[in-house]
Amino acid sequence: GGVPLMPLAQNPHAVAADARGAAAFATREGRQQQVEQVCQAIGSTLGFQTDSIRNQVEHVQALWESFFARHENPSIALQDLAEQLLRTQRDWFVKVWQPLTS
Repeated sequence: GGVPLMPLAQNPHAVAADARGAAAFATREGRQQQVEQVCQAIGSTLGFQTDSIRNQVEHVQALWESFFARHENPSIALQDLAEQLLRTQRDWFVKVWQPLTS
């Protein structure tokens, strides 16, 4: 069920990550830096407070590390994490929004 994520090769965020090199994901510090950059960008765009951004960095980093421990490939772990976190929104979109706009 649910709407699948686009393949990593078509996902602009994944392509950008690949362009920076898989080395950025190879270490915990590299992954932390990536999470910080993404959370800072989203937080700035949406006007989040600094403490809220910091909390989200810690939360997302902990989730990613947990998924990484299960998958051993940071890109696959991140893809699986995104699929699970966004499942409810995708299901809602398919069940509610698509029928209204079709």
